[in-house]
Amino acid sequence: MRRGEWLISLVLLGFLVGLFAGVAIGEKRCRKLQLAKEVWDRELSTAPTANNMVSLENVAILPVPKWDYRTMWVSAYCPCRSCCGVADGITASGHLVTDHDGVFVAAPVEIPFGTALNIPGYSEVAPVYDRGGSISGDRLDVFFADDPGKPGSGHEKALNWGVQVLDVGFPVEGDPNH
Repeated sequence: MRRGEWLISLVLLGFLVGLFAGVAIGEKRCRKLQLAKEVWDRELSTAPTANNMVSLENVAILPVPKWDYRTMWVSAYCPCRSCCGVADGITASGHLVTDHDGVFVAAPVEIPFGTALNIPGYSEVAPVYDRGGSISGDRLDVFFADDPGKPGSGHEKALNWGVQVLDVGFPVEGDPNH
C-alpha cells in the first residue's frame, strides 16, 4: 500500500468510526429528547390552571420590622446557682424562664420590659424579660435554658457564648411591626 492510499484509508476509517459513533450518539440524543418530552408533557398535565390554582387574595404579607442598631456587649447566663444565685424560675418582669421558649434578654432599666431585640446569633426577636446587677449601659445578658433531660446544658451554652460585641437591633419608634 502506497503512502497516499494509506492516508485515504485512514481518513475513510475515521469517517466510518465517526459516522457510527454519531449514530450511537444520535440514538442517545433521541432517547434523551424523548424522555425530556415525556417529562415536559407530565409537568404540563399537572401545571396550575384556572381551576386548580391557589388564590393569594386573602393572604396577608407582613412587612419587615425596622431596626435601629446599637453596638453592645452581650454576655450570657443560665438558671444555675453560679449564674443566678438562688433562682426560682421567674424573671424580674414576672415571666417564667420557659416563656417565649426560654429565649429572652436581661437588659438595663432604660430598656422597658417586653422590648423586642434583634440579637445576631441568638434570636431575631428576643424580648426583655429580666434585669441583672451588672447589666447597665451598653450591656445585655442573653438567657440559655437547660435542654430537657440535660441539666447544666444551659450553663455550657452560656460559657460557649462568652462575651460578644454585637450590633443589636432595637425597634424603630413608631414602627407598628414590632
